[in-house]
Parts: sequence; C-alpha cells; structure tokens
Amino acid sequence: MTSHILKLLQQRYTTKLWQHTPVSHAQLDYVLQCAYLAPSKMAHHSHKIVAITNSVQGKAIKDWLFY
Repeated sequence: MTSHILKLLQQRYTTKLWQHTPVSHAQLDYVLQCAYLAPSKMAHHSHKIVAITNSVQGKAIKDWLFY
C-alpha cells in the first residue's frame, strides 16, 4: 500500500499551460458548487477560490500571475 501511495505522489504534476477554450457559466457554477460542497474537517475551509474572467482586470491579474 505505501509503495502505491509513493508511486502516485511521484507521478503527480501541476498543469501550467492553459487552453484558450472558454468555460461556460454553467461549467463554472458546477465546479464552484463542487468545491463549496467538498468535505473538510469540521466544515473548516481554509482556502479561497477565485474565478478570474477575461475582463480587463482579470487579464491583468492573469498576466501578473503567470507571465
């Protein structure tokens, strides 16, 4: 069992390339609802979720973060 966990951790990766395919409002709402309802210890959510759009401000933030 521990070797299985080690193998999974060694194979994980972070995606840093983005597709230019638009995400619909319905898809975004679905993902945000799933994140909101995700279980956490004692209902303590210590994270924030921020959805950045293609507005002028959103593009400026994305450029600052990723380029």
